[in-house]
Amino acid sequence: MARSDTLSTPSARRASPHSGAIMQTSDAASAVATYRPRGVASMRFFISVATFVAHCVYAAMKAVVPVRHKVVFLSRQSDVPSRDFTRLAETLHAKDPDLEIVMRCRMLGEGPVARALDTLAVVGQMYHLASSRACLVDGYVIPVSLLTHRQGFFVVQMWHALGAVKKFGYQTIGRPGGRSATIASAMRMHRNYDLVLCSGPGTVPFFAEAFGVDPAVVAPLGAPRVDYLLETADAIGSGGLPDGAAKVRAGSRLLDAPERTVVLYAPTFRKAGGDRYRDVAARFSDARYTLIIKPHPLESARVEGANIVNAGGADILDILPLCAAVITDYSAVAFEAAVMGLPVYFYVYDIDDYVRDHGLNVDPLDEMPEVSSRDIGTLADLIDQRAPRPRSMELFRESYASAPRGCADRIADRILDAMKA
Repeated sequence: MARSDTLSTPSARRASPHSGAIMQTSDAASAVATYRPRGVASMRFFISVATFVAHCVYAAMKAVVPVRHKVVFLSRQSDVPSRDFTRLAETLHAKDPDLEIVMRCRMLGEGPVARALDTLAVVGQMYHLASSRACLVDGYVIPVSLLTHRQGFFVVQMWHALGAVKKFGYQTIGRPGGRSATIASAMRMHRNYDLVLCSGPGTVPFFAEAFGVDPAVVAPLGAPRVDYLLETADAIGSGGLPDGAAKVRAGSRLLDAPERTVVLYAPTFRKAGGDRYRDVAARFSDARYTLIIKPHPLESARVEGANIVNAGGADILDILPLCAAVITDYSAVAFEAAVMGLPVYFYVYDIDDYVRDHGLNVDPLDEMPEVSSRDIGTLADLIDQRAPRPRSMELFRESYASAPRGCADRIADRILDAMKA
């Protein structure tokens, strides 16, 4: 069997899976996103007790810990700060050198030791919340939403996705693939947000529903990664390549072969469905292509093949500059690719089931029919023909990913203004 190339980064938390035809596992780190309690009553009781204790501890912290000129960044998405976090922190520091900036990034673990460390991490988050004037998160962070903060404390939700093709959060309450209303209520899911960021006007109503906030709270200011993607597109147009992308390319001979068309396959998270990887790999198996497999961060998938690069450990922002075409389904990578002006194709083989179990904000078959199909062969033919980008994809970008340059500046100004109020 032909071997594939594997790309990873030192900061990736999970090791690449052992070799094999295709292996797929799910990560339980997305506790609120994927956990469905069997004993709802007992779980709610446990949450109530833990919440009471947390409120008592936090009240004591607020009573004794002085508030400083400080902003804290909190994340459960990874163990290292995202590019959004680092770029925004740099911008905040440039505008206010006296501002104290603290970042705490930790994914939830499995097993008793990891759970104990997670609990200590939450206590540490509570301390920084008690001593800060503002907080920025990129997902659901328990103490941010669960606790009662000081008056004037400013909370920003800079969601880890630029937009939302699929429904999430409060949009999925009661759906087979969604949340338990009882647990969501007990955990105060996505409460206490003063500002929710998105990257286009069309996303405002989706995020308002998903986070349970008034649409006026949602602002299409963009995200720092939009600045990076636009800068990257400019660099590529001038014959350059960002350092991160250059390192990824250097990691595989398949990515440094000008005669090959580099195609990225980056689907959204699923608990099962390895066949989709096989189908895509089979269609792009000849030497004309390099196929990059980039599973969702909460999923591991490995595909073997002479022309395949497994990029589960690489940052999607470093992969996109190397691609001639992007195939996805309901993943937010579609927005990032659209910002860069890359051709995007939607392989929605299971759209009926997905709509039933999860729901969609954007139906690719309806809004972008020219580049969407249940059949991978149809999309591959479009890539082979180098079909021009349809008007529907321009409208997609205008509606959902049109934030102009200067995103980090706009966000930083909003945070600093709120801290002065």
